[in-house]
Amino acid sequence: MSAQLSRWHLAPPATMDQLVRLLAATVVEDGGRRISIHLCEQAHTALVLCLGHQQTQAGEATELLTELRALGADSCGTEMTADGRQVWALFPVHPAATAARSTA
Repeated sequence: MSAQLSRWHLAPPATMDQLVRLLAATVVEDGGRRISIHLCEQAHTALVLCLGHQQTQAGEATELLTELRALGADSCGTEMTADGRQVWALFPVHPAATAARSTA
């Protein structure tokens, strides 16, 4: 995910890998055989969404949401869909610094 943001000339937050791991681990715990992870960006806000493809009776996600906010998510959530549980986090991204060009 960090590499893709870099290709989009955006600087990923320092906690990007932790955010993605936490989202993915959450849906993996639901017991499905596969997960989907999606990344998009608009107006310097990135969204990472993980979908578990497994119906579950997942309990309250208060601790998960607290952890995501501690990792820098401006907004986050979880919901059950027809395709399984999805968890997501929105977080700010900024243009990557460009290397100074030598005029020599």
